[in-house]
Amino acid sequence: MINNNEENQALTNNLLDENFGNINLNKKLMLSTGDIKKDYDILGLVFGNSVSSKNVFKDMGAQLKSIVGGKIGSYEKLLFESREKAKNQMIKNAILLKADGIIFIKQSTSAIMQQASEVSFMGTAIKFK
Repeated sequence: MINNNEENQALTNNLLDENFGNINLNKKLMLSTGDIKKDYDILGLVFGNSVSSKNVFKDMGAQLKSIVGGKIGSYEKLLFESREKAKNQMIKNAILLKADGIIFIKQSTSAIMQQASEVSFMGTAIKFK
């Protein structure tokens, strides 16, 4: 279970390092779920997806936990990791377009089969004028 900001930051840094090779994801992009007041040109849509599943043993533990109630830490961690991977993939795609930001960001989560879930991010990559 993820309990503090240091663990979250460490996990995020690991995801960045292992998934995107030489792409510099440290570039600061402006991220917004809505529009902004600055002038910009639209570069296009950017997406990021992550599909994840838990192994059988963790699933059995989660099912038992759901009977008695309480947090299911393994699924919280899985969802956090999937969300970070999808978000970072979207950011990478915006950086490849030489974007300064991403606006109108949307996130969705869905079950694509009984044991797997998908997290998707999409937004509009922009370049400031």
